Amino acid sequence: MFNHKPDSAEGKINTLIGKGSVVEGTLRVESSARIDGRVKGKLFVTEYLTLGPHGVVEADVEVKRALIGGKVKGNLKASEKVELGAKAVVEGDIITKSLIIEEGAIFDGQSLMKGGRVSLRPKEERVGPGGITENKEGRKEGRGGDREG
Repeated sequence: MFNHKPDSAEGKINTLIGKGSVVEGTLRVESSARIDGRVKGKLFVTEYLTLGPHGVVEADVEVKRALIGGKVKGNLKASEKVELGAKAVVEGDIITKSLIIEEGAIFDGQSLMKGGRVSLRPKEERVGPGGITENKEGRKEGRGGDREG
């Protein structure tokens, strides 16, 4: 998995957060990045993100493509693809067009593979009698469309 060379197809890595380094706040990277240290806050990478096996990201992440070998605690949104390596741990939701999870990876969250604009906020629902659900706006929905009640 980590034999992948982002210098070829995804552009050159121009940002490296080394082991033992800690970055807090919002990090915006033009092009590709590799993280072997720790990032807390928000992370935006325009191309390819590689999270090494010792890397830890405690942030919501937006990226084009991601190769995860370490730990992510937060939501991960990739416009193209996410790959979770065998040692990866992701605690949060993943939104992407393509998701690859190697055996041994831990993923605790929801995945959504959809092409359009989506929100990372989960929809809160309650299921009532007869299978009617009530969303957080208080509208009731069931078979056959909206129902009064």
